[in-house]
Amino acid sequence: MKGKKVHMTDIEDLDKKIGFSRPEMCGCATGDHIGSLDIHLKVHVFVATRISFDQWKPDSSNVLPKGGGKKEEGPKEKKENCFYAPDLPEGTVWVFEQNDLRKTAMSVLQFPSLEAFHAKTQGSPVTRYDYFVFVCCHTQKDDRCAYCGPILLKALTDVAAASGKASRVGIFAVNHIGGHKYAGNVLMYTRRRAMWYGYVCPKDVPLLMNGMLGEESSAIATTAPPPLPHLLRGLMGLPVSQQVAEITLWKTQQAQQQSRELGPIVLTVARMLFWTTVVFLCRPK
Repeated sequence: MKGKKVHMTDIEDLDKKIGFSRPEMCGCATGDHIGSLDIHLKVHVFVATRISFDQWKPDSSNVLPKGGGKKEEGPKEKKENCFYAPDLPEGTVWVFEQNDLRKTAMSVLQFPSLEAFHAKTQGSPVTRYDYFVFVCCHTQKDDRCAYCGPILLKALTDVAAASGKASRVGIFAVNHIGGHKYAGNVLMYTRRRAMWYGYVCPKDVPLLMNGMLGEESSAIATTAPPPLPHLLRGLMGLPVSQQVAEITLWKTQQAQQQSRELGPIVLTVARMLFWTTVVFLCRPK
């Protein structure tokens, strides 16, 4: 707000309207986000651009080449997005492919252009990173992504730097992925799988990032529970019904684990309250 002094109350009000304190963030508790990656995503194409994410048009027409992101005939299994990568040649394409999460690991290939990919030329392996994080920061598309995205982008970058593994992690702003209401939207892609998260807050970032970095970087298929499964929107390489089943199972396992961890603490507190009460009642009158 140029020429206008910004007060803390202004920031707090904004956070309540479009940020991490907005009412719809409680959707995480209701589970309305589970299965919101509503396709069996097998191929995810990312087109690099040097145009900053705050300059992307609402329809991404100035950053996705003509024909990028167009709808397919038949069941949709591929998605195309752009990502802000000023150190890559304009139009460079990264393709993540995983047909079956249970059986195959993630393939990550690079092409010089979207046309080269569509022409089915031979891509080269992307070896620069083992972990890839994409955060929806499409400023001109939706206010919630405009507010939450850049904050999460910085938080993720800071945690990666503190981990000592920053050189192995690529963290990028991405254009609209679908599901404005689930902002902050964070996609975490490893050599093993791709995880779509929604309703992510800054407080979740250390657990998400360190959990991802704790996975082996080897290309081996896995169905082990990922970090913070209660925030998962979907998984690449599975039909929607199986995505929902996996996430629901992981959420149940997470709740059971938390219950086991909290059990002894609750018991200790209960004992302390009991003896405090006994001492109080038995005190000299």
